[in-house]
Amino acid sequence: MKSRFFVIVTIIALVGFVVTLDYGNVWAQQEAPTAEQAWEAKATIPVEFSTELDVDAAGVPDPEQNLYTEPSDPAVAPAVPVNTFDFGGEGQVDALANGLDAFFHNLIVNDAVLLVSFAGDPGFAAPPPPEIAVYAECNGGTHFPKWRQIDLDAAGVTVNPANQLDALEVWGPYGADDADYYSLAGDPGFSVFTMAAGGYILQAQIQVAVEDLEYVGGPVDLDAMMVWDGNYNQVWDEPDTIIFSIRGTTGTWDGGEIVVLPFAGPPSFLLHGGNLWDTAFDVALAFSLNPPTQEVDAIEAYPQQPRPQTPALTEWGLIILVALLIASTIFVMLRRRKAAVPA
Repeated sequence: MKSRFFVIVTIIALVGFVVTLDYGNVWAQQEAPTAEQAWEAKATIPVEFSTELDVDAAGVPDPEQNLYTEPSDPAVAPAVPVNTFDFGGEGQVDALANGLDAFFHNLIVNDAVLLVSFAGDPGFAAPPPPEIAVYAECNGGTHFPKWRQIDLDAAGVTVNPANQLDALEVWGPYGADDADYYSLAGDPGFSVFTMAAGGYILQAQIQVAVEDLEYVGGPVDLDAMMVWDGNYNQVWDEPDTIIFSIRGTTGTWDGGEIVVLPFAGPPSFLLHGGNLWDTAFDVALAFSLNPPTQEVDAIEAYPQQPRPQTPALTEWGLIILVALLIASTIFVMLRRRKAAVPA
């Protein structure tokens, strides 16, 4: 009898332990990693980019040529950049996007990490600063370097201190290109073009949008963007939206502003990481840029964290655990009472 009692109690205890362990694991999966943990695990992802002077994979000047690479953990050499889309003209590419940019709407609602490049690829904090091609802002407001120039170009042929990154697109297919929306320096007639259909958004439309946000100055030059062409018809219409920044050399803005512009309007400044990306926001201070600059020249998005498992699992785990503990307590009490009754 004592052996049977011991076995029953042991089984109840083991079941309770397993449920508790499962509950703990699920709970741990729901906890957001710290910024440092999130970026230590740098999964290799496809990256398309251009440099301030468009060059090919050998570093030879080539107008409207774009490049592809796969940055990875610094301990592993990144893939050497290769040529991708060449838009065929004589301009200089200064912004890239896919027409259905990944994590586009997540970024707008502060549910994704903002990737951003600054003019000159400034270093981080105290000297000697390595050239940082891409920085990150978590939705909680933490700022830190994401990719150095060398992480994008092991040989230093295309991305280097003399030729900084100025356009960025991520999350395309591995080994292929999908950066089919682009902007050219100076915005010749259009601020955004598509590879398939030519002009997409007129420079005048971007001008009106920024003036609605109290910009005063000369003709705008869009130089960073993400695009959501909702029906992917290469026509600026409903339900399209663009996230963009303009070069801060021709008016009252400093170049650190990021604007969200739906086709149906109105435009607004991006609110992300607890920061409203308007002229008052000091990006050089927030990101510890060295040397300091306010000029944003590329924008992208990165997932904030892995999606958690269904929360109902944790609730049921707790309910079962409590039920087992109550049942085992009652069982033990009844056994003791029975043992105490005289025969």
